[in-house]
Amino acid sequence: MEHFIHIVLHYLKEIIPALAIGFFISGLVHEFIPEDIVLKYLGAKGIKPILYSTLIGTFLPVCCWGTLPIAVSFYKKGARLGPILSFLIATPATSISALLVAYSVLGLQFTAYIFFAVIVMGVVVGLIGNTIKYTPKGLKEEDICPHCKLDSSHIHTHKKTPFQRVISILKYAYIELPKEIGVELFLGLILAALVSTFVPIGRLIRLYLSGWLSYIFSVIFGIIMYICSTATVPLVDSLIKQGMNPGAGMTLLLIGPVTSYGTLLVLRKEFGMKVLTIFLVSLTVISLLLGLGFQVLQGNSLRADEPALSNVKEVNLEAFQYGFSPDPLVIKKGEDVKLVITSRDVTHGVHIKEYNINVAAKKGETSYAEFLPGKAGEFEIICSIYCGSGHNSMKGKLIVKE
Repeated sequence: MEHFIHIVLHYLKEIIPALAIGFFISGLVHEFIPEDIVLKYLGAKGIKPILYSTLIGTFLPVCCWGTLPIAVSFYKKGARLGPILSFLIATPATSISALLVAYSVLGLQFTAYIFFAVIVMGVVVGLIGNTIKYTPKGLKEEDICPHCKLDSSHIHTHKKTPFQRVISILKYAYIELPKEIGVELFLGLILAALVSTFVPIGRLIRLYLSGWLSYIFSVIFGIIMYICSTATVPLVDSLIKQGMNPGAGMTLLLIGPVTSYGTLLVLRKEFGMKVLTIFLVSLTVISLLLGLGFQVLQGNSLRADEPALSNVKEVNLEAFQYGFSPDPLVIKKGEDVKLVITSRDVTHGVHIKEYNINVAAKKGETSYAEFLPGKAGEFEIICSIYCGSGHNSMKGKLIVKE
């Protein structure tokens, strides 16, 4: 339980600064970009509305539930199906806050690829949507977003003083938006911590989700479970650190936030089963291809799952005032490792940030941490529990060799 709490706190430290900035920028976007401007540029025909809806959607601070009334507004204004589908994909798939959290947790390469992939998904599905012939169904005014409680034709045109605008920005950024995605974000953190904490979960991931099966898992889990784009980041981070294929992690990042039950039901109701089926098939195929592309860019081979991962190498690591033994700790890349952690004297915390390891080492007790080192390099081992006057200088080194 102590390790679980450490992991939760670790993720909170990682994402809270990024969330604070992202929420504030989202508040600015919400306040200064009115819906009528969006409708003006996205309600026309042709490829431009698809490009506009995709690009604007990547920055709008709206979840997939919140996109529904806006998408219905496009529909009522005469927009073609393409821009509507692009908007329903690009807007929930990512946001400013999600990109900042991704940069903080997953790094620049992941973040840049997510942004690129969302644009590709939005444009391609939008172009496919423009080729579909469908019979429009009647819209009802009670179609509303369960978060905002606004009807589908509502547009904000109220005049405000500068003070009112500041209050509105702060209220949306730090009250309304956390209310909207707070539960999903908390769920994502808890799931990420559970995956990182419990060894059996990590073993299952390394045995079955390191190859092709991981892509099937990502598609099924992503469609069934709805987690907002920001909350998906720590979950995918923990899955990858436990041995999941990075490409499959990218697929889950792309498909998970888009397919809420609300989106699927509205598509079926307003556009029919044909449109819904094409939407899901297109989204699945494109997210899989983009995930495979990311795996290739990462330099990982497209291999099948290998049961050989069940051969775990146990490595002893002892903590003491004020160091670790052995130091450096040397292991091989791709070798399934189980750290057997002990303490020579007082209670220490063994923390390796890059592999999401944060385990308490108590005198007379043995702790364990299992992981699959997927990247060669040198990584710092620090003590995360205060252990005396030399605590701040207590450091070791993990070397992962090719």
